[in-house]
Amino acid sequence: MTRAARNSMFLFLTALAWAPSALANPMDITLSRFVTQECGDGTATSPYCGDVADHEAFRDLSRELGFAMAPFVLSPPETLGYSGFHFGLAGQITIINKDEDYWINGTEEKKPHGALFLSAIQVRKGLPAGFELGTTLGYMASTEQVALGLDVKFSPFEGFRRGAGGAFPDMALRAGVNQLIGEDELNITTVGLDASLSYPITILQQATLTPYVAYQYMWIIIDAEVVDGTPDRNFTAECGEPLMNDCSHGDGTYGDVTDSNNMIDFGRQIVNTSRLIFGLRFIYEYLAFTAQYSFGVPHQKIEFDNDEPVVHQIAFGIGADF
Repeated sequence: MTRAARNSMFLFLTALAWAPSALANPMDITLSRFVTQECGDGTATSPYCGDVADHEAFRDLSRELGFAMAPFVLSPPETLGYSGFHFGLAGQITIINKDEDYWINGTEEKKPHGALFLSAIQVRKGLPAGFELGTTLGYMASTEQVALGLDVKFSPFEGFRRGAGGAFPDMALRAGVNQLIGEDELNITTVGLDASLSYPITILQQATLTPYVAYQYMWIIIDAEVVDGTPDRNFTAECGEPLMNDCSHGDGTYGDVTDSNNMIDFGRQIVNTSRLIFGLRFIYEYLAFTAQYSFGVPHQKIEFDNDEPVVHQIAFGIGADF
């Protein structure tokens, strides 16, 4: 591949990766609707009705959003070699359950799309002893969210597939992390650990077709900000001034203090999930094309006594190996 061709591909991939950022953001997350009302018994310790966090809806939305941010696999177990380098564009389309209440209430315009699209620029570098280090810079379409990713892969039998060893598949272990930034109300970190198998097929001594399969286990760590469950109300206006602890005005009259009970704290949640991955990579000279399908392996939500809906995902990659 000539230098001019490589430069043209770099500009094309960069423009394609960031083009969606100019669009509207209907998939931005809002948590203020994830509330249920709970009333006290009128005693001094619980005198008012107020909103409390809907933890189940919060968990369901976070699981699918975290799944959409799963660390990229998009390559078979073999590494680039200690002098190898890869640059490319990756895309990950996650089919979400858009008709569920947690997506309708959890998105800004209450009109969720049927899928989340994460595009990313990928850079991978081969290292000695069967290791490979990769990094991604991604953008979640129709949001203001950016994802930063880092992963490391280890292929313990790299270079041992000669002779009789050629009958055995390549194997690798990989650990990756994606961090969501740019979302005002929550922070999501997705940590993945996967194992993969593949076997390369050489075509006419010029190209290589490599099917692979992987299983990835994920920990989705969600930290939410304290959210106002009644954003259409104004505490200062309802309480009156001067602002006292009990909204007293100093003349025996009181303002409305109930809006102060509607601050919602979701706290931290860690959601465990996993996915089964099937992929195919085609390499011709320097160019590499990868297609991948995966689906979430259902886990029972023990604390809520029901099953998680299955999430499907399609990923693709195009790049150059040097």
